[in-house]
Amino acid sequence: MAALPQASLKRGSIYLLVAWLFGTSMAIFAKQVEPLTGVWMILFFQGLISFMLNLTCAFKKKETVASFHSWKLLIFRTISGFISFLCIFVAVSKTSLMNVLLLDNTAPIFIPIVAFFWLKTKIPKAMWLGILTGFAGILCILQPSNDILKQHGILLALLAGVFMALIQIAIRLLASKEGAFAILFYYFLFYTLIASPFAICFWKLPSLYAFWLLVGSSVCSFGMQICFVKAFTYARPVEIGPLNYSAVVYSYLGGWILWGQNVSFIGLVGVCLVIIGGILTIYIDKKNHFKSKL
Repeated sequence: MAALPQASLKRGSIYLLVAWLFGTSMAIFAKQVEPLTGVWMILFFQGLISFMLNLTCAFKKKETVASFHSWKLLIFRTISGFISFLCIFVAVSKTSLMNVLLLDNTAPIFIPIVAFFWLKTKIPKAMWLGILTGFAGILCILQPSNDILKQHGILLALLAGVFMALIQIAIRLLASKEGAFAILFYYFLFYTLIASPFAICFWKLPSLYAFWLLVGSSVCSFGMQICFVKAFTYARPVEIGPLNYSAVVYSYLGGWILWGQNVSFIGLVGVCLVIIGGILTIYIDKKNHFKSKL
């Protein structure tokens, strides 16, 4: 059984922030390439390229790969990850990237609920202050209309948020038992095997342009998964979960810088609330000395 390294909120937070930078970039690539290849090709290339990129690291840690034993938890994490990405990629083809990232990043709201039913973990009431502050920031950034739930893709994005909560808890549990590159080795292998039959049935020969978009999405997916594992090796999901909201901040600022989208005063207030929410949660957690499997 692998032992978790010394806890570090700083390292865990940095890894999670970088993970969502990769994740936002992955979603942008996927939104561009989905009309050209279809969602199954994206999923297949993500698994295959990520598996190939991870091979060298896994070979160096071959002892941990050979001694891997947490199969049920890994299969659960792989299926959850596959469904989550499937929901995200279909959702971004149906609605705006901002809406998808908003609902996908409701994971911090679901993490305490999932932890309560799965691990019987009680969450201090004070911790909800940071979680709800961050979510209020998301609403300020998105400024959703009254008919947001009527849009195609919205429910899929919300479902992705539920699965993201499951994924983050599963990663934390796996990291307490197995090595990081062993987890990723088998995750990418099983992910590719799951996606392969669908990719074969719906195969579209990608153009050179589409191929590089697929590579870009896959490399970002690989970076995201590595940073996720590292983040939840150093810190618990309940500690740094609100930093998932950074994905919406990235997409909001990216739209402003890259595509000239207007930035409203309320939107800037939302960015500040997201950051404050993450800091509050970490501060409250340290003050209360909250202890759990997470």
